[in-house]
Amino acid sequence: MEQERKNKRKDRIKNAAIIFLIVMLVLTLFSNTILNFSLPQVAVVMPGYASISEQIRGSGTIEAAATTDVKINEARTIGAIMVSVGDTVTEGQTLFTFSDDNESRLEELQVAYDKVKNEYDKMLLGTGKDYSLDELEIKKLEDQLAEQKEALSDLPRFGAAYEAAKEARETAEETQAKLERDKTDIDGIITDLAGGNYDFLDENYSKQIEEIQNKIDTLTQSKADSDERVADLESKIAETGDVDLSSYRQALDAAIQAVYDKQDEITQALLESENADGTAAITAGDRLIQLYAELADLQAKQTIAEGAYNAASSKISTATGYKNRLTSENGYRKNLARQIESENKKLSDLRIKINREYRAKSKDLADKIAELKKSVTDLTSAETEAKEDIPGTESEMSVKVRDLEYQVETAKLTLAAKQETDAAAAGQSAVDLKAKKDEVDRAKAKLDEATESKTGGEIKATTAGVITTISAVSGQTTSAGDTLCSIALVDNGYQLKFSVSNDQARRVAIGVSAEVMYYWYGDASAKLAKITNDPSDPSNKKLLTFTITGDVSLGNSLQLSVGERSADYSSVIPSSAIREDNNGKFVLACVSKNTPFGSRYTAERIPVNVVATNGQSSAIDGSIENGVWVITTSTKPIAAGTQVRLQNS
Repeated sequence: MEQERKNKRKDRIKNAAIIFLIVMLVLTLFSNTILNFSLPQVAVVMPGYASISEQIRGSGTIEAAATTDVKINEARTIGAIMVSVGDTVTEGQTLFTFSDDNESRLEELQVAYDKVKNEYDKMLLGTGKDYSLDELEIKKLEDQLAEQKEALSDLPRFGAAYEAAKEARETAEETQAKLERDKTDIDGIITDLAGGNYDFLDENYSKQIEEIQNKIDTLTQSKADSDERVADLESKIAETGDVDLSSYRQALDAAIQAVYDKQDEITQALLESENADGTAAITAGDRLIQLYAELADLQAKQTIAEGAYNAASSKISTATGYKNRLTSENGYRKNLARQIESENKKLSDLRIKINREYRAKSKDLADKIAELKKSVTDLTSAETEAKEDIPGTESEMSVKVRDLEYQVETAKLTLAAKQETDAAAAGQSAVDLKAKKDEVDRAKAKLDEATESKTGGEIKATTAGVITTISAVSGQTTSAGDTLCSIALVDNGYQLKFSVSNDQARRVAIGVSAEVMYYWYGDASAKLAKITNDPSDPSNKKLLTFTITGDVSLGNSLQLSVGERSADYSSVIPSSAIREDNNGKFVLACVSKNTPFGSRYTAERIPVNVVATNGQSSAIDGSIENGVWVITTSTKPIAAGTQVRLQNS
């Protein structure tokens, strides 16, 4: 018993040792596989030859291609602001109103002018001289000068009116000449149509006439063929002649009856021969022989009669067939004749319609030509009047203006010299008199300026667009030349700008189209219009300006992508394979090393330089040898020296 326990104990120890050895062997043999399951799994790719079109991306806000500033030419106090930023305005729409009273300002300036003018007049009265006639002469010359200047400034308007009248007259004459040429062409067509010539019609009518005529020709040819068949049938019917079938029938019936009678006679002779004997029997036999011969002759005649009857019947049947075909053919001919008549009527109606249409065109052109002749007469008169309204040539009128300016200045200088002389004689200071005169002139200039620049109580938009900025503030007093607001001229189109590096700007050209990305509000397109220095960094950056068209509005944000020309590179990899740290850009290569337990793969750092990219792929310039696999993605974070396993392992 004790020995049995010892044996069992030895067996358990032996079994445990065997199991341990087996487990160790399995772990040793499958250690590589077990280790692989714990390693990061990586996807690799080998750098290869490919083409890359590098894309430049940027975003910006849509703005108007052109804007205009609304300015004020005098000092006024802003009252109500009738628009807001973003409002769409039309030409003539009120933008601002004023809270000050321009009439009161004019009254103040008028009072100031009257005051200094009275003071000046008193100074002149102190000389004891009256200069009213001199001033009246100066005023007369100034009025003439103003009229001449106004006429000179209006000279372009008179010239434009004359040129417009002349152009209108020439246009009317050209239109009249064209209509007359058209009428001549149509009248020629009408003449051709009257002569039966329809070769000059347009394609539509020519095709219709051709189709009807072809149909008539086809029907006519068919009728001619039918006429030939009718003539042939009538000839064949005539050849058959009139056959009296009843006579043939009577002859046949008579021959049949003769055969029947002869057969009855033979039957009677047979009965008689059966009862005869001796000489009577011989006589009966001879009689039968004779009867049979006569029967044979009668049967032959019956056969002949039957043949004659059948021949007559066949002839009648043939004639009947010809007559039936003739009846059918005559019906076909009548139908063809009706169709030809119908098509001829169609052709006649179409030609009548064509004639009427071209005659209507001719009449319409004649009416228009008559109207144009009247218009040419009126326009010629207007041109003559516009030419007579021109006061002269620009050089002639400029000479007149210079002459009048010289006369005005001469009169003023003469009066001033006279006043100074008179003032000195009266004890007045010429300097004081001139200073007061200058003060009068300044007051008069202010009054004239305020009168000429009087705009009423509001400022209106001079063009349609969208308000982009408002500088005015309600209650604020403006100065002459201040900008009150800016209007984007949206009818002139939209644009978008964004900044790029100088290197990127060299890769694109003006006129290339850009892709509008992630825009789901309609169709939009962009084209590069300008490349300028970026004001924020003119040395290192450029500003790309794109023309935007499509379903867009001011203030929309767009992201654009514009690409350079495609280039070929010998080492291209996915952009996801490129990594970067403090030492620069690099890739991790999958390096293989053989071991007793199989191949081991380790990530190795290789520095690279990206020479081109389109976002998905990049061309690199580095120390990557041929046949090296580059890691693109991994299931776990990895670094240089990390052991990895391939995705397909």
